[in-house]
Amino acid sequence: MKARYGSIVLLVSIAGSIVFTSGRAFAAEPGGEMANRYASMLETLGTALKAKIPPKDAAPEVVNKFLASDALDAELVKFAVLNAATPTGLAEFAQQGKDQAAMIDRLLADPKLMLEMLVADGASGGQYGRAMTIYTDIQKASNKASGGVLQRLALAISLAHAVPIIQVNPAGQTDGPPTIDPVKRYLQYEKAYRGGELDPAFDQLTTWDLRFVVDGEEPDETLVWGRMMLRNFRPDHVLNADYGWRYVGSVPSEVRYGSGDVKC
Repeated sequence: MKARYGSIVLLVSIAGSIVFTSGRAFAAEPGGEMANRYASMLETLGTALKAKIPPKDAAPEVVNKFLASDALDAELVKFAVLNAATPTGLAEFAQQGKDQAAMIDRLLADPKLMLEMLVADGASGGQYGRAMTIYTDIQKASNKASGGVLQRLALAISLAHAVPIIQVNPAGQTDGPPTIDPVKRYLQYEKAYRGGELDPAFDQLTTWDLRFVVDGEEPDETLVWGRMMLRNFRPDHVLNADYGWRYVGSVPSEVRYGSGDVKC
């Protein structure tokens, strides 16, 4: 169902707002030959896909059959990634070296990975090259990141941190890192997951869900401290079987709020 929904969204994008790069030459720009290559891919795919969309007056059963089919998934996801990343953006990344160019080639040759990325809302800022770099680095750092929830966690971090997230350091930590290290964030969560520190439902979260778990601006040390503090100080909150209160119970019990104490 999620794959079908993703395909329909991509199809609507193609049918309603496709923009080709025909007529534009990139050769004089940095990475121009690569940009032309990606632009050609984008235009060829777009033309082929538009030709396969049923006409406006097609019978409902024809449209429903078309939308229910996965026959165009590989082309749809490749078009969507090329369009979001832009030929120029991909070329700027690929021209950095052979490894970077190979990452883009691997991505564009992997419809399953591209679909998973897109259903999870894609790489932040369209930075698919950096997302692939992070994903590759995480895979190198941990042999646990290739399957199950830890693979989804690795991908979620790669997508969410494709544009670096500014780290908000404590006032006294003047030498703190300026941005979150995505590999360290993954390893911190992997350790917590394997140590049984996370919610039992963690392994049911989708890649899209996990994006909103891992995109915080706080240092990883703060996350570790928070989990330890809750287990020690208020285990009743952590173990509350009522999910309606598990994550908000600390508001009435620990957090004083309201306007009564506000002095104008």
